[in-house]
Amino acid sequence: MVVEGDSMAPTLRGASLRWSCDKCDVSTLTSQLQIRELAEQGRAIVCFNCGSRHRVDESQYPPVNPDVVRIVPINDQTTVQRGQVVVVTREGKFQVKRVAAIPGDRVSLDLDVLQVNGESIATPAIDGGAHDRSITLFELTPRTLERLQRREKGWFLLPPNAYRDSRRESWLDDTPYNVGVSRRLNSIDQVKIEFDKPLRWQFDRRLTILEDLPREQLLGLKVYRPIIHRLNQIHRRDGYPLKLMDHQFFLVGDNAPVSVDSRDWGPVDGGALKYRVVGIERPSE
Repeated sequence: MVVEGDSMAPTLRGASLRWSCDKCDVSTLTSQLQIRELAEQGRAIVCFNCGSRHRVDESQYPPVNPDVVRIVPINDQTTVQRGQVVVVTREGKFQVKRVAAIPGDRVSLDLDVLQVNGESIATPAIDGGAHDRSITLFELTPRTLERLQRREKGWFLLPPNAYRDSRRESWLDDTPYNVGVSRRLNSIDQVKIEFDKPLRWQFDRRLTILEDLPREQLLGLKVYRPIIHRLNQIHRRDGYPLKLMDHQFFLVGDNAPVSVDSRDWGPVDGGALKYRVVGIERPSE
């Protein structure tokens, strides 16, 4: 089955394009669908890494085929488990979503973050493989070194803030794949750091590097965030907490900023769950 749409990115990707920024030398996969919507609306691409603006020219972006998933029929609803990825029928169409909660579970909110039985929603790999389900937020390149600001005992790293949000010191639930998202973004409280040697750092919605190094020695540092499922501004909050009845499932998309799922629909009847995703065939670029 070929993946369509953006709702499960980065776990599963539909048709994509490889876009590169000539201002900060960073490239990323982006949604082909959203690129085309930007072109139709006459809007610019805003680089997730440096915030520079670019005219849309799809002919310059190498296409990347969508993921293909291996599926098996769901013949017994009691075999469906939290964290699994399933194919559900909705309004006559197949959609791929993650099972957040199963019958008997309690779905609640913790500052707009969805919780199931008091825990965050799990996002295990579909096939036990190493598909990365964290989301790149920033990569330090020679052209983005100015985002490092000197502090008494290290460096304060300004977030990219590609969507020009007023909270200039907060890291937000951004994702490079969503080039066309215009909603107000949410502050995040977790990040991960990748660097080629041990690095001391702290994060309290602001990111501080606790190393007294020349900033050029921090080139290559990458900042990631985990996938967090939360309510957006459009979602109602008065239905939580909720207890799932027999044959009810709560489904979400890993691309929480754009996915339409049980946050909008409410619980889904188990009869709509048709297949379970058991593997991914990710095309090479």
